[in-house]
Amino acid sequence: MKCLLLFFACCSTTVLASNLHQLLDFHEISHINSIQNSWTAGPSKLAFGKFQRRLMRSEHVKPHKSKDILDRKVLETIPESYDVRDYWSQCISIDNIRDQSDCGSCWAVAAAETISDRLCIASNGSINTFVSAEDLLSCCTSCGDGCDGGYPLQAWRYWVKQGLVSGGSYESQYGCKPYSIAPCGQTVNGVTWPKCPAQEEATPECVSHCTSKNPYSSAYEKDKHYGEFNDSIPYSS
Repeated sequence: MKCLLLFFACCSTTVLASNLHQLLDFHEISHINSIQNSWTAGPSKLAFGKFQRRLMRSEHVKPHKSKDILDRKVLETIPESYDVRDYWSQCISIDNIRDQSDCGSCWAVAAAETISDRLCIASNGSINTFVSAEDLLSCCTSCGDGCDGGYPLQAWRYWVKQGLVSGGSYESQYGCKPYSIAPCGQTVNGVTWPKCPAQEEATPECVSHCTSKNPYSSAYEKDKHYGEFNDSIPYSS
């Protein structure tokens, strides 16, 4: 009888915790939608465990070393508005948002996007390409755990030391090594992709050749772009 009562108590606690979690989510969602109108928040369709797997693991969020931090002069006057899409409109990567699909590759996708932007801005538009998140995700063994999360600063170091080839989204098949994991579980630009698999996607294999389904003339090694240095901007909490 005690075991049976304990079982019911555990079940009740689980249900209450689940309901409380949903209630808190509802209030948070309502609050977010009440203070802005640029997008609409809604309940997540992902199971909590699957959502956790998409997050970058805490071991990849390490304090930056002092040598990685350079002081930046702050402007005395800051403009009321600044839209990089207008200021650097010639850069094809500036307003592009990539889909990481069912893979915890946010660290690689974000790094590839920002590196693409920096290349275009620093070269004043003469280098105007999409840097491959696939190349970074699959080949940077020092960056972390591929689809299970990685360390963004290591991604920038890899770009400086090893270089990265071009590569856009799965849909575009742009460049040497486009993203190999198809979008899933959503409709984008009128295209409905299949449901995401029950298991998270595995990290793609690292290969030293171009993989685009479209004809691409440049060889893998000749297609690489290299950074000159990497640094971080100090911040205060």
